Amino acid sequence: MGSSLHILAKKCDSVENLLKEHLKVLKEYETFYSRLISEKNRLPNEAKNTFAIIQSTVAFHFSSVIEREIEKGMVKKLPVHMLFNIWLELVHYYLLNKDFFSDSNESVIKRYGSELLSTYLNLIKNERKVYE
Repeated sequence: MGSSLHILAKKCDSVENLLKEHLKVLKEYETFYSRLISEKNRLPNEAKNTFAIIQSTVAFHFSSVIEREIEKGMVKKLPVHMLFNIWLELVHYYLLNKDFFSDSNESVIKRYGSELLSTYLNLIKNERKVYE
C-alpha cells in the first residue's frame, strides 16, 4: 500500500490528483484498511508501526504537493498538518461508519469518493484563485 502511494504521488501535479490517487489506493485496499483503522489500538506494536509508516508516507507526499499549491495561492494558508488530518478524518469517518453510508457489499469509496474529494477541495481552495 505504501509503495503504491509513493509511486502515485510522484506523478501527481496537484492536490486534487494526489487525493484521487489516494482514494484509488484506499478503494483497492478498502476492506483491509478499514479493519486496520478500526482495530489500530488493539494491534501489536509491529502492526502499529506499519500503520504509522503508511500514514507517514501519505503525509509526506501530501505535504509536498499541498505546500506547492499554498505557495501558488491555490489553497488557503492553513497548517499543512491540519489540512492532512481533515482529509484523513473525513475519509476515515466514512470508512468506519460504512453501515450508515452504504450497503454491506458496496465500497464506501466507490459510492462517496468523488463527493468526499469535491467537498474537501471546496473547503481548502483559496476562493480568490478559484474565481480569477
